Amino acid sequence: IFFVTPSFMLVYPENPENLKKDIISFCPESAADEKMIACVSPHAGYQYSGKTAAAVLSIFSQKNTFIILGPNHTGVGAPISLYPQGAWKTPLGVVSINNEIADTIVKNSSVVRRDTLAHRFEHSIEVQIPLLQVFQKGVFDIVPITIMSMDIPMRDDLARSIADTVG
Repeated sequence: IFFVTPSFMLVYPENPENLKKDIISFCPESAADEKMIACVSPHAGYQYSGKTAAAVLSIFSQKNTFIILGPNHTGVGAPISLYPQGAWKTPLGVVSINNEIADTIVKNSSVVRRDTLAHRFEHSIEVQIPLLQVFQKGVFDIVPITIMSMDIPMRDDLARSIADTVG
């Protein structure tokens, strides 16, 4: 298993107890919304957008897999980069990559590339995972995808690939 460690930007506390305490303080417990299947969540450091991100992610009912799309701020890697396998490590523990869904998204797309480099110093996905770790009561996995390209046909291809994969 390859672990992604926190990026060079300190986007959350490294101490697990402080991190969990911060996240819980952002948002009181919310009622889950069974109809919610997607959302837009801010990705700045918790001091800037933690309350909003927590309010959004706290209402997801229990899910097995989260496909997380984040912007690629670094300009490194493929235009649409899927982290292909392994796990993501945060101070709250390890979240596995769903290899089957990741492989299917790549197979269904002409533009999505397996690429770890694009994720190396990117924080946009990283800030979502501890929030999910606190608000999801059970085990879940993720499919992290960064998007650098603003090309509409490429984004349409990605959307079709995800839709075809999850049915």
